[in-house]
Amino acid sequence: MQQASPEQAYDETATARAAGITIVPVSGRRLLRQFIDLPAVLYRDTPAYEPPLHLDRARLLDPRRSAFCRRGIVQYWLAFRGPRPVGRISAQIAHDRPVGVPENSGMFGCLDAIDDREVVVELVNVAEEWLRAKGCIHVHGPYMLDMLGEPGLLVHGYERPPLPQTPWHPPYLRDHVEALGYAKWQDVSYWGLDLRQHDVSRLGEKMRLKERHPRLSVRRVTWRSLRKDMPLLRDIFNDGWGNNWGHVPLTLEDMHGLKLIAPLLPPEAGRIIELDGQPAAIYIAIPNTYELTHGLGPHPSPLGWLRLLWRLLRFKPKSGLILLLGISSRLRFSAASAAIILTMIDEMITSQEALGIDWVEGGWVLEDNTALTKLMARFNFTIARTYRIYRKSLA
Repeated sequence: MQQASPEQAYDETATARAAGITIVPVSGRRLLRQFIDLPAVLYRDTPAYEPPLHLDRARLLDPRRSAFCRRGIVQYWLAFRGPRPVGRISAQIAHDRPVGVPENSGMFGCLDAIDDREVVVELVNVAEEWLRAKGCIHVHGPYMLDMLGEPGLLVHGYERPPLPQTPWHPPYLRDHVEALGYAKWQDVSYWGLDLRQHDVSRLGEKMRLKERHPRLSVRRVTWRSLRKDMPLLRDIFNDGWGNNWGHVPLTLEDMHGLKLIAPLLPPEAGRIIELDGQPAAIYIAIPNTYELTHGLGPHPSPLGWLRLLWRLLRFKPKSGLILLLGISSRLRFSAASAAIILTMIDEMITSQEALGIDWVEGGWVLEDNTALTKLMARFNFTIARTYRIYRKSLA
């Protein structure tokens, strides 16, 4: 009798889990839709949770649309207790290994579940089995679906209002994950600035050099110029962060979501800082789209879509997210670097003030990036939320 391969053995036992719990691999449009919408079902009675639109989550998770699925492989599962869905998880392997990640590593992600350790155990076990069958000896996560998506499990800032790129997780998931032998690898934080609590004009003066570097110039990135500027934004971002732990090269396809919200970007949404006419640093800040979709649910009714359209016509966001920020690596330790950084922060804060923004937030900042954390603290930014990336050996 021919012995089954590891992958064959896995396939035969995929749904044979703990008593009362069935784990189902996601296949077909119906299960995929259920997988994408499950957090809105599980956390619907949780005041801190605000469900994103299904269209937004499908852009990240639907294999036909996901940028990750063009640079990696992924498998999704749903957990059921009887007919009731009680959890979900993904396992994925990227073709390009992030900086600082060992070889033969896989990832888990999209972990959402009821407060039941048995459910989380079975979900994590099936993801680990799939990764072992693919030859992985290390696992890290969670992600949606990798470092360029929404990395980490929320461990601080549960009460913070929602922002794009900042998923919400219930506190009990941390305990369940750590009970399964997952150890902290990295913490990444989002830092926020409450513009209502500071004299922004004085803050700006504090950051401005007495005499701006004469070789520096600043130009705006608007929604009209965004398509033309995207390759430059990508290149400066990749160059500036290329040696950082966890870096994965950003592609134009990864920036597709930015193009979708381009009409919402005001003239002050981004800046390109130039030195002697050459691009030196960039930043892009986007409005908080949750202010538009609040209360509409993942699948708005026809009346909900009309309400969204009405909000769009009158949209004046009160909070925003610094989506991209970077400085050219060739200038990082140059004599002009201080002037470039101060100019960029000055432009960012004064532009957000001009838009009437009350709160601006940016991440993800590694806890061991002391230079950046000191700079944030110096200008009254504080940690708003923290996400933890875990790792475990599968050997």
